[in-house]
Amino acid sequence: LDDRPTLTALMKEEEGYLFVDMKDFTRKTLTVKELAMAEFMKEHFYKPILDAASRLGAGAGLLKDDSGIRLNSLPGDAAIFSGSATNLVNLARDIQKIIKDYREQLQKRLPPTKGEALLEDIHKSFVKKKDDFKKKKAEVEKEVKAGAKGAKAKLALFKEAEQRLDNGYRNEVEEAISREMEAGVFVSYGNKAETMHIPGHEDFCGPVKVAIGEKINEAARGTSRNSMVMAKLEVLMEKERLQKGKADLTYPFEVYIKRVYSIRMPPELDHALGMLMARTKGVDLKNMAQLVANQYFKDLKRLASGEPISSLKLFDSARDIYNRGQALSSEALQAYIKETKDTKFFFKRVVSSKELDPYLQKTFYFPREALEFWFGLEVKGGVEFIEAFARIGDVVFKGFEAREPTVVYEMLNTDGPFFKALKSHHYSDWLEEAREESGKKDR
Repeated sequence: LDDRPTLTALMKEEEGYLFVDMKDFTRKTLTVKELAMAEFMKEHFYKPILDAASRLGAGAGLLKDDSGIRLNSLPGDAAIFSGSATNLVNLARDIQKIIKDYREQLQKRLPPTKGEALLEDIHKSFVKKKDDFKKKKAEVEKEVKAGAKGAKAKLALFKEAEQRLDNGYRNEVEEAISREMEAGVFVSYGNKAETMHIPGHEDFCGPVKVAIGEKINEAARGTSRNSMVMAKLEVLMEKERLQKGKADLTYPFEVYIKRVYSIRMPPELDHALGMLMARTKGVDLKNMAQLVANQYFKDLKRLASGEPISSLKLFDSARDIYNRGQALSSEALQAYIKETKDTKFFFKRVVSSKELDPYLQKTFYFPREALEFWFGLEVKGGVEFIEAFARIGDVVFKGFEAREPTVVYEMLNTDGPFFKALKSHHYSDWLEEAREESGKKDR
């Protein structure tokens, strides 16, 4: 008999996670000048992000103190941070500025006047590789003529490699011309990850922290850039540009969510396709096409009868994301609002795109009519600081099919043209209406 409680409530701790993905940065810069860009990335991207996080954080996350922001991992072309929703949103805002500065610095380092020189270097490299391929390919073709065993399959592999070289050349040329830099940020919030602290191993390594949690995975999935999603947006925008006669019409956000469809190849065709890829003769092409057509028709009938997509053999469908901005889940946004409500005034605004000022309708393309925004206002020393979040949509991330869809918001860039247009044409009226509504609720 003591004073300890017999039953203790189990408290689930919650925390936020920020995942920033720089894959396109490294791919689009290092393909041009690998060694020079490695140092440049360190000085103008990695270091500024870590500096920004250190101002809000508590070190590298190996301490028992859970306050602030902690670096969970820095796996080469990405970074994972954890902490309060407020600090992570502030870090996302800092990263937004870092990305802008990085682009400006990169343009100074590789100005348009040097474009021809870059293209010349890429072309010389391609020509050399192409010549090497031709020589090796000619040797294999001689082996085929001589009837050497396995020579045909070897030749097929060479043709595939040659095609990859051609594709790589086109990509490098496009990158050298455009040099558009992209990076995705996503903030999730929920149950705290399980962490393990592994002590150092003699002279091999220092202490290591390992964090495992679904919210880390969600944040990582949120930085995805599905090219099919972006391709659909480009097609829709081009159609809208032609209809409105506005060649400069742009999408106002940096995040886009869209349902994409794909067709799986029937497993019974695997062997036949393998033979076809190896250029083996005697493959029944008509039978292969008929098999796919029959299954395709059966799937359409299943859909028409109301069966779920999961029951289909050939079709696959899922909503996916293309994120080259700063996004966060609805849980992260609500946690941020809750943590900062004592110093900021937040209000929600749902509006039809057709109700927006004509300037916004002519300048931007809105894929859907209903728009939802959250605005935050903070006054410091008589100066107003305004922030805005726009609902982009909902998505079921891979590996989270059993869960409810994740609702995604984008943190609008306050230096961007869309935010400035909203602020100029609508913000004051919306704020006044929100204050009046808030006053009625208080009364």
